[in-house]
Amino acid sequence: MSVLSTATDQVTDVVTVGSGATGIAISPDGKHAYVTGSGNTVVELGGSRTLTVAKAGTGIGTVTSSPQGITCGGTCQASFDFGTVVTLTATPDSGSFFSGWSGDPNCSTGVVMDSHKSCTADFTSNTPPPPPALPASGCFIATAAYGSAMADEVVVLRTFRDKHLLTNAMGSTFVSLYYRLSPPIADYIKERDTLRTAVRLSLWPVIYTIKHPFVAYGVILIGVLIVRRTWPRHNLATTHGTRGIRL
Repeated sequence: MSVLSTATDQVTDVVTVGSGATGIAISPDGKHAYVTGSGNTVVELGGSRTLTVAKAGTGIGTVTSSPQGITCGGTCQASFDFGTVVTLTATPDSGSFFSGWSGDPNCSTGVVMDSHKSCTADFTSNTPPPPPALPASGCFIATAAYGSAMADEVVVLRTFRDKHLLTNAMGSTFVSLYYRLSPPIADYIKERDTLRTAVRLSLWPVIYTIKHPFVAYGVILIGVLIVRRTWPRHNLATTHGTRGIRL
């Protein structure tokens, strides 16, 4: 079957439709031809072909086409007249870059719509992934000692972690180190009642200080004053023995 241009009256293509062609029909828009053959076969000539665009990779971006039809984004499939050359443009969003095409070999230069085609645009993120989220509870040793993540003492420690430790770099570093080291210790403690009791006793001053900081500060201040008043008074000689320092 010869395909002729109505503008130039020249043959633009020759299509094999099989042997025994018996008839041809043209669609009203002039873009499709259907050739019937022996054995009840029908071959379509011309018409439109579908281009499907997909996006892959860790980044994000948009693909558009010329002629218009693809805006992916939202529209990732469009039909074009047979033989149309479709140029695709991949535009990465902020924080990403375009890595390349896969699919039809002409995705990067111009897709010839002589059949149904597909192209995949690969976008790569250039933003480092966020650090892994911290566990919802996280107070492994305290949970093992008190038997529940919802125990009042565990809630106090967890609140202190969120409101004070995780708000600064040093505290966050301490919490990260704790998460790496504490799970096996907690597993060892929770199976031994004596250790659980010892841990609860050792945590009591910490929990009390967190719950009653002003009382704890007052006790510390009184202790310092008592030590200063009862400290032995004596003279200390200097290294040369020429002067004395009285405390």
